[in-house]
Amino acid sequence: MLGADFFRIHRSHIVNRAYVTGFKASKGSRYRLSLTIGAELPVGRSRADAVKAWLRI
Repeated sequence: MLGADFFRIHRSHIVNRAYVTGFKASKGSRYRLSLTIGAELPVGRSRADAVKAWLRI
């Protein structure tokens, strides 16, 4: 319902692509998204490939 600019990156987080500044891998197959406000959000392990495709990385 929110549109293509929004994506569920984790069971607890939905983000707007306009505010994403980075995608990085951490230890143990964990991933995080950086936002323009300086926050970092976790990316669910099962969602990582879909998030990469959504961001076109």
